[in-house]
Amino acid sequence: MEPLTMRIRHIKQPYGGYISRKDFPPEAFDDGKRLNEKENIHGVNVGLIVDYMTRFMLTDDKDDAFSVSCRGAEIAAQFGHPSFLRTAKKALAQIQGLDDNSLIGAYTLSRFDVWYRNPMRAIVYEYGAEDRKKPDKDTIENLRIMINRSVEFIKQQGKLVQTGFDLREGCNATVFAADGDYLFRNSICDLKVLRSPIKKDERLQLVCYWLMGLHTGRKEFSKIDHLTIYNPRLNIAYRYDVAKMTPELRATIEREVLGYEA
Repeated sequence: MEPLTMRIRHIKQPYGGYISRKDFPPEAFDDGKRLNEKENIHGVNVGLIVDYMTRFMLTDDKDDAFSVSCRGAEIAAQFGHPSFLRTAKKALAQIQGLDDNSLIGAYTLSRFDVWYRNPMRAIVYEYGAEDRKKPDKDTIENLRIMINRSVEFIKQQGKLVQTGFDLREGCNATVFAADGDYLFRNSICDLKVLRSPIKKDERLQLVCYWLMGLHTGRKEFSKIDHLTIYNPRLNIAYRYDVAKMTPELRATIEREVLGYEA
């Protein structure tokens, strides 16, 4: 059993991937802003901050937006690091908007995610311990631009049904965990903060969200007609029309990747 992201990493896809790159055509946007070349924090943290702060700006619910980070801090406390939980609570309290202090708080919180997603790795490296490094001026400016881009893009996608949707009802003995970013009335959107165009793993991951959603039996997934990956770093969206998926391809992915019985 593996979470979906790990399952996809371990799958040997056919040449070009199960889902062809041409089936996810890119659409570029231009807001007239350019990102600074260098950032002083890890790309994983940048992605988490952009994702969670976008959710917060859309819903005004920071407890929900940073729920994974907070659960991670709680797990860290159970493993003998009570100060991590205090640090997380203080960081959450300082998040008010897109000011510098809020984004620094978001960075602090993002460091606790690994305790929830991979606690064994967190234990080894003691993630969440005091970190003297904070996002510098250039990094904060980049974060602010990418969050604003993401908020604007999400608002243009139609009625937002749910943020951070859980697919546990579609899990099985092969995949035990999966959660998507944004569920709309007729689409699913995944946020990917990448320096390069999306690759076959990202394409397959989003398609699997949709297929697992169908297996939950929730009626909202039956109304999905397209899937979108938005990259605020490049300011590019990639869209997939689910009508392009043949019954044969769907059966192959469900069997070989997700482990569903025929």
